[in-house]
Amino acid sequence: MGSQLATGLNCQLSLEDRTGCGAEDFTFTTPSRERFLDCRELLLSNGTTTETPTSCDDALRFLNQCQDVAGFFREEGGQP
Repeated sequence: MGSQLATGLNCQLSLEDRTGCGAEDFTFTTPSRERFLDCRELLLSNGTTTETPTSCDDALRFLNQCQDVAGFFREEGGQP
């Protein structure tokens, strides 16, 4: 598995670098954009700020129900 993200730090740059999401020519392939949006709901049920983080139950549901999306964020060097 790739490098771990430290708790409390802004992980946006690390995720953009590892997934390629920050590139101008980035497009969703597999998983699709729609799949990302569906899975995102699980992580945002408590709100969209760091002051209201995702509950452990919601994070576990995300990891179980959205293994393809979770795997995308674990990959290094771009899309899986």
